[in-house]
Amino acid sequence: MHARTGKTLVILLLLAALTLSGCLGRSTPAPGIETGAPTGEATIEPLAYTQAAETISAELTLNAPPTTAPEALPTETEEPLPPTSTPLPTDTPLPSDTPTPTGPPPPTDTPIPLESYTPTSPPEPNWQLAWNDDFTTARFWNTDRGENFRLSYSAGGYMITNNVVNDVIFSVRTEKYSNVRLEVTASWQDGPFDSYYGVICNFLNGGNYYLLAVGADGWYGILKKMSSQISVLIEGRDISGAVRTGAGPNTIRGECYNGDLILWSNGAQIAKARDLSFNSGLVGLGVGARKTSGVQVVFDDFFVYTISNQPLPAVTQLP
Repeated sequence: MHARTGKTLVILLLLAALTLSGCLGRSTPAPGIETGAPTGEATIEPLAYTQAAETISAELTLNAPPTTAPEALPTETEEPLPPTSTPLPTDTPLPSDTPTPTGPPPPTDTPIPLESYTPTSPPEPNWQLAWNDDFTTARFWNTDRGENFRLSYSAGGYMITNNVVNDVIFSVRTEKYSNVRLEVTASWQDGPFDSYYGVICNFLNGGNYYLLAVGADGWYGILKKMSSQISVLIEGRDISGAVRTGAGPNTIRGECYNGDLILWSNGAQIAKARDLSFNSGLVGLGVGARKTSGVQVVFDDFFVYTISNQPLPAVTQLP
């Protein structure tokens, strides 16, 4: 921009010199110079014009401002690539001299799965035989009869007859046990199929005890009689064959210890409940009727087991 301005000033000054030369042409010619123009008009000689121009040019050169470097032209910028263009490859960084860490990796937010924990059941108590009866001697169980029941030795075992609807006829021993296992073999003899029979534990009196039983129709359950009211803790109907129906004999086992009530039939565990209403009592046998009375069941081979460190009560014989 400054160079162009200087050239313009030179041209303007040259034009001014020409104008001045015209004025000088009207002055008196120098002696010795001949002119062919009419008298009164002077003709400018080329030499005088040239000298005047050189003089002005020299003065302009002396008085001109110092020349500055031309402004730098704007650098061309790269146009941005369109969104779909392939990005230019970048330089691969050179490997650094930083040593590779050898310690454990830093913790992450991802939780590390823990080993699954499988709860284990408490070990089974160490049962010991306390007493057993094969019912060949009629000296350990009551024999009695009434309008709605009968307790007797019959058919090679001990028979209970129930003629009461929706209730249980029982027969119990005189010894008191806590944490006990009972086992007996029983067979339905007569009466409705919707009846049930089994073992009794933690017997306090005729209105408070547990009964673990099976039925001639494949039913099974754990019952609690409390304040003379029967409630079902757990029940079901067997389809596996663990409970023999009809007159088929069933070996029934009932375990009552530390609040657990476990029912077995023919070696298979079929029901389990937990209740802390009664923790000890007498043991015995029971037969229940539902809507129809007149059921008869025969029991044989009765076994009583207690935990090994539990003192055994004395077994008494009835007169």
